[in-house]
Amino acid sequence: MQEIFIGRQSIFDRNQNVTSYELLFRSADNKFLDDGDCMTAKVLVGALMDIGLDTLAGNKPVNINASESFLLSGMIDILPADRVRIEVLESVPVTDEVIHACKALKAKGYKIILDDVI
Repeated sequence: MQEIFIGRQSIFDRNQNVTSYELLFRSADNKFLDDGDCMTAKVLVGALMDIGLDTLAGNKPVNINASESFLLSGMIDILPADRVRIEVLESVPVTDEVIHACKALKAKGYKIILDDVI
């Protein structure tokens, strides 16, 4: 059985107050590091099923990395919109499909975060 770890990175506001936590995949043997969707799925299973969002983040929201395929998969809909923010990775191309998916998620109450935008 592979050991899976979830990294929790604090996100701060200008006054150094924690506003949310980014959840990150970690593995003892570095397997799956090239498969972003696999890493996201493992973070979600760990966060929601094994550990729980309350244990990981208290009353703070969590940020989950989303690739293009994850955004378009419809899997995000199972996540609680009031607790989960969707962090769109810089590698996601700006296509009509991606824009439509982000608008649909926003309409359902999800906050969309753009990662490393220049």
